[in-house]
Amino acid sequence: MQEPTSTNEKRPTAHLLLPCRSESVPTVRALLSRDLRRWQVPEDVVDGILLATGEAVTNAVVHGSWGKHDSAMVVRWSLQDRVFTFSVLDRGPGFDGSGAAMSRRVHPSQNRGRGLYIMHVLMDRVVVDSGLSGTRILLEKHIDSPGM
Repeated sequence: MQEPTSTNEKRPTAHLLLPCRSESVPTVRALLSRDLRRWQVPEDVVDGILLATGEAVTNAVVHGSWGKHDSAMVVRWSLQDRVFTFSVLDRGPGFDGSGAAMSRRVHPSQNRGRGLYIMHVLMDRVVVDSGLSGTRILLEKHIDSPGM
């Protein structure tokens, strides 16, 4: 569940190790917002990215802790060749990220379970890699801006 990295690549990146607690969500949001604005990502794209990534981090908080206070998650993001990439890795039991599972959970009457649907709507690519050792959610968004 590790993302390949190349030491030769020059790209803006962030790599955080955070507790699987609700306090981590605004921390990620603030740091990511700062980077997206620094990278001059258009404001409407920033809003969508912050919403989708917030859902991914919230999922790790809710499902990744196994009820343990010392649980942690690894959050990464980068921008390379106008493609924004975000991932969150936790050690939780995982969940069904299939399209069928997603479609079952999008009914407006449900208070929970819409995060994956939101991620799919707002991002260009969503990958959920879930297994016995944890879950990794990978999000990608193409940034189409002449200023980038």
